Amino acid sequence: HQMDLLSLPDVFLRKLMRTMMIKDRLRLRLVCRAFKELVANTHASYFEQGSVYQNPAKRGFNIRPFQKTIEIRIGDGKCNYIRMARVEEQEHFLHLRKRLFSGITLGKFEIDLYDNLTPDLDFYRRLTEKFKIREIHFDVDSTTQLEKSLQFVADYPCTEFTMQMRYTPTYPMLLSLPAMKEFTICQLNQEMVVFCESNYHNAY
Repeated sequence: HQMDLLSLPDVFLRKLMRTMMIKDRLRLRLVCRAFKELVANTHASYFEQGSVYQNPAKRGFNIRPFQKTIEIRIGDGKCNYIRMARVEEQEHFLHLRKRLFSGITLGKFEIDLYDNLTPDLDFYRRLTEKFKIREIHFDVDSTTQLEKSLQFVADYPCTEFTMQMRYTPTYPMLLSLPAMKEFTICQLNQEMVVFCESNYHNAY
């Protein structure tokens, strides 16, 4: 006998959808319109980590060599590569993300916000608008990146965040930083200063 999944009680269906991996949600939404709506309107539950990075083009992806892309990982390692200069690809992915779950909780989310940010900060805010994030991590190489990171994290006042800084900020900039769970400044061949919550120590 075949069971009609959609005939199950709503409470059970929602619990079932919380057990699915991201790749399974992607497959299920292609079955029929009813499943597509089920995927879009249910919570994706908790995943340990997610990330957004800018990378060179990957082999096998139909773009020119060295053209920059955005690599997005959520939960179980599902990757999406978006051509940074293609606004239509950015919008297509944001639409897909909205139809993939109604909400998601991430233990840790890592994000790189580069100097010449393409897409702009609004893309990243829209990407994560249904995310509940326990900890956000930034890798920062310049004052511009630092400013963008602080703008982004302002949307998550109840979220802890950590930062690794790979340049030397000005002293006033350093003093103006908000409280963080962990803050690291590291430079090649120089000491690394680590600030953890309210205390810090020098590590070599």
